[in-house]
Amino acid sequence: MSLLERRESIQDILIISLGVFLAGLIGSIIILVISFLLGNNTEVFSGLYNSRFGTRVGGLYPILLSFITLIGTVITSIITYKILGVTNPERYKKNFVIFSQVAFFQILLYIFIAPIYVFFGGASFENIMFTYIFHVLISIFGTNIILDILNNYRYVLIGVYGNFIGFFVSILIAIMFFNLFSGGYAKLLSLVFLLPIINFIIVFLKKIFEFSYFHFYRITGSDPIGDIFHKIKQEDEENEKEEEQKNMI
Repeated sequence: MSLLERRESIQDILIISLGVFLAGLIGSIIILVISFLLGNNTEVFSGLYNSRFGTRVGGLYPILLSFITLIGTVITSIITYKILGVTNPERYKKNFVIFSQVAFFQILLYIFIAPIYVFFGGASFENIMFTYIFHVLISIFGTNIILDILNNYRYVLIGVYGNFIGFFVSILIAIMFFNLFSGGYAKLLSLVFLLPIINFIIVFLKKIFEFSYFHFYRITGSDPIGDIFHKIKQEDEENEKEEEQKNMI
């Protein structure tokens, strides 16, 4: 069933968006709980309680935070996909291949971002918080891109464009949200809400873009970015026929 055959209502979009916000909140709570448990039982996260930025971070702190963030974002991604599957089972099917690709992306992202936590984030708390924001943004954005490619490949460009809109808006909101808080401890607590907010914004704006495109198609009958692979194949076949006709002359 294609995107244009089964549209989601505004009510559906709001329910999905609320669900993915809760998914992000669960992931953030897991990150916070693990961080504070480690902080209470070890010296690794003792710097979390420092209210000032600019002091040097302990050696194990950045790498452990990166791993905890990996756990939180993976759990968020799994819950998000399950919510999408419940609300639209025709499009988001239960498939081991899809889960494995999301897991592979998360691990690959972690391999590349862990050194950034250590070498850039290790310089100060402010740096490590910016690294955390970058990690969350890329994780949520990349996961949604993969889900759209694997679940809605016929209309993959609609998902890609919608995700990019949500991604850029999320960057602006993340920066504004981070700068609203002056104290280091307050900034740390503010980051708890960034994961659910980013997850919400990217999914919500993507769904709004799909909703708008559906109405554009219904009103105009034009489908300029739908079934793009079929259109490319058709154009290639037409070009080949033209070349064959030229060669026969």
